[in-house]
Amino acid sequence: MRKIGGLIAVVLMALLVIVGCDNSAANDNADKWEDFLAIYATQPDTNWYNEDATYFVLDTANEILGIGKLIEEGEDFSDKQIILKNGVYDFSKVSQTNDGVASFLGSATDRKDSATYKAFKGEFDGNYSTFRNVNLSYPVDETGTITEAQEDGTPVGFFGAVVGTDAVPAKISNLTFENCTLVSNTNTAGFAVGYAEKAEISHIRVINSTIMGPQGVGAVVGRLYDGGSITDCFVENTAVLATDTTIDYAEANESGNHTGNYNAGGIVGCASKNDPQHGTTIDITISGNTVDLSAGGQIFASAKNAAGICGNAGSNVTFSDNHVILSDASQISCDATSSEPKAAAIVASGSAVYGSDNTIVIGADVSETIASATADDMSAIGQP
Repeated sequence: MRKIGGLIAVVLMALLVIVGCDNSAANDNADKWEDFLAIYATQPDTNWYNEDATYFVLDTANEILGIGKLIEEGEDFSDKQIILKNGVYDFSKVSQTNDGVASFLGSATDRKDSATYKAFKGEFDGNYSTFRNVNLSYPVDETGTITEAQEDGTPVGFFGAVVGTDAVPAKISNLTFENCTLVSNTNTAGFAVGYAEKAEISHIRVINSTIMGPQGVGAVVGRLYDGGSITDCFVENTAVLATDTTIDYAEANESGNHTGNYNAGGIVGCASKNDPQHGTTIDITISGNTVDLSAGGQIFASAKNAAGICGNAGSNVTFSDNHVILSDASQISCDATSSEPKAAAIVASGSAVYGSDNTIVIGADVSETIASATADDMSAIGQP
């Protein structure tokens, strides 16, 4: 890192000398300096890494990007801990597009086979830092339609895949995403983590952001499978959209062919076993989370399953002490032309276990505790 800093200093001194000799070149050299900084901002720094160490403290965006480079090279950080120096990290000069890298830090090629994952398997503590202007977007045309395909099943998120074990879960905690954008055409997308398995995700905040994909879309996690938890997370003024502008929903309803556009959750898109057909899960807990859309934002699934907390959950997934705050009930919705729309406060579909104190507040007039699946329907909430 110090070598890179020294290089910047040398280049800056050279540019200052050139500008001093020829004032007419000032603007041109300023542009070149901005170009140099833009290139530098995208370079992963791995000089901090030592394979014999188990604890690392990082303090630049370049060092954070170095985690992804190391994961791609085969380091999974099992039994290792990374902590950030508290601060604001600006990723505005870094844009991950469809160039073969699904996410900033690690990816997966097939969510049905964890052996293929290039996953983070250690502990990442953001130390209450903020990541601003993260852009994980695939190319789109003027209508918003993604123009370049990504391999189906590849999770998209700042951490593409986070996978632990029964004995030692992976952990991601204490991090804020602010003014961020994620646009995916795959079936798993979340700002913090695309795909999580046997992982504990806690104290993640997502503020003033937008995330969109065809299914399995959550503001914090796309999909959580085979054990783990999502606790004490907070989402505010954010849009979570399970939608695909290339699909004609009226035609899809007639044919009964829904290939996507479902399972949108304010916290997690889907919590289930490691099976796309859902089913029995292993000890998943989703608790203490708040989704506050009172100042703006929405949760929308074109086909079905939009919910304040989780789009779809299998059995043995327990929801407790989760809170959803809206200014209007329409902020959680499905497409009006869908043949099977389901919008809910906590969980839209599945066989989840409702623990205590799950609540929804809508404006000044509605405040309800949601204690069962039968009560968890946006069309019934607030009705006498």
